[in-house]
Amino acid sequence: MVEFKYILPIPPSVNALYAGKSRRYKSKRYKAWLKECAGVIKRPPSLRGKVRITYDFFAKNMTFGDTSNYTKAALDYLVAAGVIADDNHKIVVEEIIRFAGYDKKNPRVEIGVFPVAK
Repeated sequence: MVEFKYILPIPPSVNALYAGKSRRYKSKRYKAWLKECAGVIKRPPSLRGKVRITYDFFAKNMTFGDTSNYTKAALDYLVAAGVIADDNHKIVVEEIIRFAGYDKKNPRVEIGVFPVAK
C-alpha cells in the first residue's frame, strides 16, 4: 500500500485555533502555524478516495496536552493543501493518533496518509 508521509510542526490545540466571540476568525497562533507549514507539501497526490491517517506526535516537553486536540489543524491543512478531498467520515475512514515521544530540538507531528482500497 502506498503511503504519503508529511512532517509538520506541532499544530496549535483545537482550543487555540480561533479567536473572537461574536465573529470567529483564525487566531494569530493558527495563522503563524499555517505560515510555518507553507511549502511543506509541494506536489500533493490529490487523493480522491477513502484514506486512513496516522499521526505520530513528538512533543517538546511533558506539558504536551491531549493529542486528539492537535489533529484538527493538521487534517484541515491536508485538505487545504490538496492532499485529500475532504476531512469528513466518508473520506477519512480511520485516524490513528499516537504519542511517539519527546524531541526537545524538533517537536513535530509525522502524518501518514494511506489510500484505502474500495
